[in-house]
Amino acid sequence: MCLQHINGNLYGFFRGKRGLRKGCPLSPYPFTLVMEILTRILHDDVHVDPSFRFHYRCDKQRIINLCFAGDLFIFAKGDVASATCIFQLLNKFARMSGLIPSPQKSTVYFCNVSNHTKDGILSAVNMVKGTLPVCYLSVPLISTRLRARDYAPLLDGLDNCISSWRNKFLSYAGRLQLINSGFSTNSSVDDVFNQEGDLWPPDWVDRFRVLNEITDTVLTADAVDQLKWKSGNNWTNFSSRLVWDSIRTHGPLVAWADFIWSWDSHGHLFFECTYSSQVWCRVREWTCLSCTAPLWADIAGFFVDKPVSSLEIIVAKLVVHASTYYIWQERNNRIFQNHATPDSLAAIIRDTMRSRLMGHKLRKTPRVCCILDNWEIGGSISDADGVT
Repeated sequence: MCLQHINGNLYGFFRGKRGLRKGCPLSPYPFTLVMEILTRILHDDVHVDPSFRFHYRCDKQRIINLCFAGDLFIFAKGDVASATCIFQLLNKFARMSGLIPSPQKSTVYFCNVSNHTKDGILSAVNMVKGTLPVCYLSVPLISTRLRARDYAPLLDGLDNCISSWRNKFLSYAGRLQLINSGFSTNSSVDDVFNQEGDLWPPDWVDRFRVLNEITDTVLTADAVDQLKWKSGNNWTNFSSRLVWDSIRTHGPLVAWADFIWSWDSHGHLFFECTYSSQVWCRVREWTCLSCTAPLWADIAGFFVDKPVSSLEIIVAKLVVHASTYYIWQERNNRIFQNHATPDSLAAIIRDTMRSRLMGHKLRKTPRVCCILDNWEIGGSISDADGVT
C-alpha cells in the first residue's frame, strides 16, 4: 500500500501488486528489518510466558531464532508447550505483517523426543516432520566438526559446474548461443561437428569465419577435447602467454630497455642499497650480527652451523625477518605515502622485536637477562622452563 502525498495532504492510496524480485540488491534490507521485528516479538514474549523453554544448547546464549539468506530457523525445547508458544507468536507476527508461514515449506526436526510428544507438537503447529541430519546449502547442519565426506555433495556440484572447458571459457551469452544452436554445454566437438559432412552449424560459420579454414577434420571417437593454440603451422597447448606472443608486434631491443626493465636482486633490495644498508647497520647492533656486513651472502653464511635453539640466534633471525618485511613494506608505501627515514624504520623494527620477545617464554638466566636488557625489556621473565 502506498499513500499519495500532494501539497502536504494525503489523498487515498494505491495498492502494491508486486514486490522485490529474488536476487534484487535491496531484498536483504527489508528482510532484515522485518526479521528484527519477529526477533523482538519472540524475545519479549517468551520472557513473560513461563511455558516456553529454550533448547538446551541455546539456553546460555538465549538464542531463539536465526535468519540467513531468506530462511528462518527457530529453536526450542522439544515439548508441546514450547512449540505452542512459538506457533502463537508466529501467528501474532502474521497478523501484524501479513507474512503467514507456509506449512508446505516449513519443517519440524526432532532429536531425543518421544513419539507421543512428536505427535502433539505436529498437531499443534501443523507442519511437516523432517529427518536429521539437515542439509542446508548442500552441507549438513551438525553440532560436531564436519568431515571431508560431509562436503562431498557440495564439491560434486561445484565440480560439475567448473570442470568442463565449455563452462570455463563460455560466457552466459555464449552458452545461450550454444543452446540455441541445438547443443548443450555438455556437448563435445564431435557432437558439434556435423557427422554427415565437414560443415559446422551455419550460424557458427557466419559468426566465426575461421571455421571455414578447418577442413578435412578427422575426429577420434571417445577422445577427450583439448584446447590448443595454432601459431603458424605449430599447434601447442593454449596459454595467455602464447596468445600474446603471437599477436604482439615484434621488433629489435631498444637502447632504453634496461631503463624500463630494471631487475633488482633480493640481496641488493633488502640489504645492499643505500637505504637498506643504513637500516641494517642500525638494527644489527642489537644482535650478535653487529660485525656482519650488509651483504646477503654474509648474513646467510652467519647462520650456517649455528645452534637453532640458542636465544641469540633466534633473535638474530627475527631481526632479519623483521628488517626484510619492513623494508619491503616501505618500498611499496613510497608510492602513496611519505618516506620513512632509516632511523624511524629501525625504531619500528625495534618496537616489533620488543613485542615479539616479550611474548616468548624465556628462562631466567644471566645470558637471557643480558639479551633482554639490550632490548630494554625487564621484568617479563620467570624461573619457569623456556628458551635459553
